[in-house]
Amino acid sequence: MSDSTRPRSDSHVGRVFGLLDLLGEELGELTLSELARRAGLPVSTTHRLLGELTAWGGVERTPDGAYRLGEKVWRLGMASAWERRLREAALPHARALAGATGNAVAVSTMVQDRLICLDTVRGRAENIYLAHAGDEIPLFATSAGKLLMSGAEPATVSAALRTRLERRTPYTQIQPRLVLAQLENARRAGFAVTHSESTAGQSSVSVPVAVRDGQSPIALTVLTPSTVDGLTKLVPVMRRYAASISQAMRNVG
Repeated sequence: MSDSTRPRSDSHVGRVFGLLDLLGEELGELTLSELARRAGLPVSTTHRLLGELTAWGGVERTPDGAYRLGEKVWRLGMASAWERRLREAALPHARALAGATGNAVAVSTMVQDRLICLDTVRGRAENIYLAHAGDEIPLFATSAGKLLMSGAEPATVSAALRTRLERRTPYTQIQPRLVLAQLENARRAGFAVTHSESTAGQSSVSVPVAVRDGQSPIALTVLTPSTVDGLTKLVPVMRRYAASISQAMRNVG
């Protein structure tokens, strides 16, 4: 129903959830007028409800004045029973990979154009920055983001390039043409590598985890100090653990 007006709920809660539903259906963001039209609400009412949602953290305002789902919604999603079971299925294999390589390991998923951390495991290196479960991860500055975006629809990539590029370090690539080349390389190779693009002094390599139709794509990542050479040599063993995670996930309903 994203292209037509929704039946309007007269309750305050119904209107709030209706706006969240609309934002959840979109790959990018929606303007105030678009949300009001699709929700069947006056612009003034929509603006007031969005203000409440923004103050709570469920919605965020983009630099160009549009609206998108906020971080709190993703954190609540990570607390769901299905997400917990998914993390429980992946974590033993992530720990085994960390033990086999001595490196930090992360598992992440892409929801719309947001890269969300599912879980992380520390390695021997103490200076590796790791996100926490539910954290949003930089989309184009990470190997996981480049890998998962390499398989996204062109419209999704184009929309994300307009709003999601951010310079994290002096080495972050923010030229859309060059980022697209990185995505193409990841698509062809079946893995992605970054060096100091998200965190200075830190490199990463990511491989995909096969998922069932309809599930969000998942990446398995190894993170190392940037002084470590030969990250691509880790890809074969990472693929074996990714296959184990995929098999374990088949039992997650």
